[in-house]
Amino acid sequence: MVPVFFSFGNLQIFTQGVFIVLGLLWGFFFVWQLIALTSYSEEKVFDLVFLSIFSGLFWGRVFYFIFSQEAVFDLLRFILINGYPGFSFYGALFGGILTAYVYCVVKGFNFFEVLDYLSVGFLTAIGFLIWGRGLSGELDLSGFDKVVSDSFYAVVNNLIPLYVLLGVSAFVFAFVSYKILMSIRKEVFPVGMAFIFSLWSVSLINYFISFFDNSSLYLGKDLKFNQIISLFLVLTTSIIFGYYFRSKIFEVLSFIFDYAKNKFQSSRTGENKEETA
Repeated sequence: MVPVFFSFGNLQIFTQGVFIVLGLLWGFFFVWQLIALTSYSEEKVFDLVFLSIFSGLFWGRVFYFIFSQEAVFDLLRFILINGYPGFSFYGALFGGILTAYVYCVVKGFNFFEVLDYLSVGFLTAIGFLIWGRGLSGELDLSGFDKVVSDSFYAVVNNLIPLYVLLGVSAFVFAFVSYKILMSIRKEVFPVGMAFIFSLWSVSLINYFISFFDNSSLYLGKDLKFNQIISLFLVLTTSIIFGYYFRSKIFEVLSFIFDYAKNKFQSSRTGENKEETA
């Protein structure tokens, strides 16, 4: 692990900080490129983004102190994040979304439409954040070896670290979100589908990570906060997708049922012919 990216005398540049900056820069770039396709003011959309980020930072700290089993709230501890680190991802996410919703209502923006255009940049930033946490050693996935075979773990651990795969998965989800967004522009999918997909994607990644991390955030005594919230969001967004694509799902299930039924009937017919002969 490389917690310090490079140092110059007493000046140290931390790896996670470098990747956070990279994630923000690439995220802002995709937001800028995609918002240019709309009639929304780029200045106002970036105002929304910055307000949501600052709000997310605040609520991320609030959720951390509420659900952490280790943190003791103190105003000085709350402010001095370097001396007393701790953060809730979902606190930041919910706080940012709430701020974006209020801003859209005030400015008369379509909330789901705007978040569709932010989803690609959001997932891209998440990918860099995962890489930064993994490379710096903050993302502890040591428990992964307990749920997979020794040979598979050796390949993943020695050739492709797990955090790299998780970061790549976020980039793949970002690309899929982009394709969904383009389909929304063609009125193939309804407005809000790219945002819901990005929420499903990041929740799925966090649900996987929650099995191995050593987070101190808990709901009650034994329930991991990130794991429960991730599972709830994955199930909720999956139900939304299932409801929207229900006709196609029924078509596929009907095709599978008819195929199995025909195969069964043909096999029974063949057996009857053999018995008659």
